Amino acid sequence: MARSSNLSRVIADARHILELAVPLALTQLAQVAISTTSIIVLGLLGSAELAAGGLAIGLFNLLRTMGVGLAVGTANLVAEEARSTGDAGKIARYAAASLQISTLAGLVAMAVMTQAEPLLLMFGQDADVARRAGIYLLATCWGILPCLWFNALRSFAVGLRKPGPVLAITVASIALNAILAYGLATGRFGLPRLGAPGVAFAAALVHLASLAALSIHLLRTPGYDASSVVPALLRIDTQAWRRTLALGVPTSAAYGSEAAFTVAIALLMGTFGEAALAAHNIVNQVIYIAFMLAIGLSHGTSVAISEAQGLGQNQLKRRYGAIGVGIGIAAMAIIGVGYILAPQLVLSIFAAGTGSGTTETMRIAAQLLAMAAILQLFDCSQNVGVGLMRGLGRARRTLGLTLVGYWLVGFPVAVALSYPLGPTGVWWGLCAGLAATAILILSSFERLTRSR
Repeated sequence: MARSSNLSRVIADARHILELAVPLALTQLAQVAISTTSIIVLGLLGSAELAAGGLAIGLFNLLRTMGVGLAVGTANLVAEEARSTGDAGKIARYAAASLQISTLAGLVAMAVMTQAEPLLLMFGQDADVARRAGIYLLATCWGILPCLWFNALRSFAVGLRKPGPVLAITVASIALNAILAYGLATGRFGLPRLGAPGVAFAAALVHLASLAALSIHLLRTPGYDASSVVPALLRIDTQAWRRTLALGVPTSAAYGSEAAFTVAIALLMGTFGEAALAAHNIVNQVIYIAFMLAIGLSHGTSVAISEAQGLGQNQLKRRYGAIGVGIGIAAMAIIGVGYILAPQLVLSIFAAGTGSGTTETMRIAAQLLAMAAILQLFDCSQNVGVGLMRGLGRARRTLGLTLVGYWLVGFPVAVALSYPLGPTGVWWGLCAGLAATAILILSSFERLTRSR
């Protein structure tokens, strides 16, 4: 009877996490389909455009991830408030603070993207790759603001456990991006032929359309009380800013540390030539798709732990943590089997480019994909771990642990192994950094929630 009761409790806890994590994970998958579509279309244009465009997308994602991190704690704050006093005014002020902070972050990101070419040259990238990547980012930089606003509003809805049509909006954006990216890149569907910059411009348009759709839904649906957010945007609530930034700054820095680590790895891969960088971009995008499952699971588990934190139930926090990590590892293991058993099928969608380096690019990509089956187990674990620590209100500690894992372990190993092993050595360093970070974060969560 006791064993049956424990199993029922675990199933109930898993369901509580998954009822929020699943729609969020699907939404994340739909969002990453935009960049995946962009990579595919860039592959049609050749290895040079794939290498430069993939690098530009990586830089965009670095800035986007840091901006999203600043507002991601809004979901925790809204969830806490909704389940305590239920003060609609305070919830609206948290949402407004999130949008205001996202605006500042977006403007800074746009300024950085306009200077991409000299920055890439400073890091030793090929002049042609740097030039092409700079043009790509100039074409897409204005899309960062609607992208961050969309994610701020999503955090508001998630905190209320009402993700609503976020998934449907994002799925629709996939089709829109595919049509626009392909049409603007190739001149089909009566659109002008712009090449790679057309792919970039399409992504920005899609971010704007997604924001418009979500905003209209939130304002028209009474359950969100979103109309009260509009007047709150006209003033600065210092308490809402302080609490949002207390979670957001270390979370953004932790996200940025990871994203910067992956960009540094891409820059290191770029020193081995165009084919190695293009291969890295392809396999990194494959992993990025699986990583979206981890992000959804991280957010869902984090909100559940915030709820348990409010109830003062320590054992419940530990159960949620174990279940969240366990589900993530199981999902990544299943996906990894697909990488090993059918690598050509996984990579074939990216192999349509006709550039001279395509054969060499796919050879290196096949080697990296086999490593990805192991790497993403650690990648998922550390990302869910970041959510666990945010649920405990310990985002600042998480930042320190990620800095140690990525930069004191991962990058030095990548540099050291790149000399004897080449591109695969770089990826073993990437794997080492993610593994160290996962171990550090999950060990810290275990200590913080240990019964005294």
